[in-house]
Amino acid sequence: MTPQSKSAALRSADFTQGHAPEYPNFTKEMTILNRESNEKVRIKVRLTEEENQKLEHDSTLCGLSQSEYVRQLCRGIRPKPKPPDAFWVSISSG
Repeated sequence: MTPQSKSAALRSADFTQGHAPEYPNFTKEMTILNRESNEKVRIKVRLTEEENQKLEHDSTLCGLSQSEYVRQLCRGIRPKPKPPDAFWVSISSG
């Protein structure tokens, strides 16, 4: 499949009942590194406001950028929330 046909297939998948979805404020762009060729691939993701808030919340809880959070999910890794600062204080004083 050529890059142009991939692009056309993705664009056609965006249409619902003949109309392009309208989410101008919810488009995320992420740059993902292709580890085999060290090429970066930029992807655009359309999210609802609720999905966007969840992505922001979950990635922040884990101490990761949104791009790294998505990369880990794509690799089958479920990122875990980082422990609160109080945890580290209790470990160091114990």
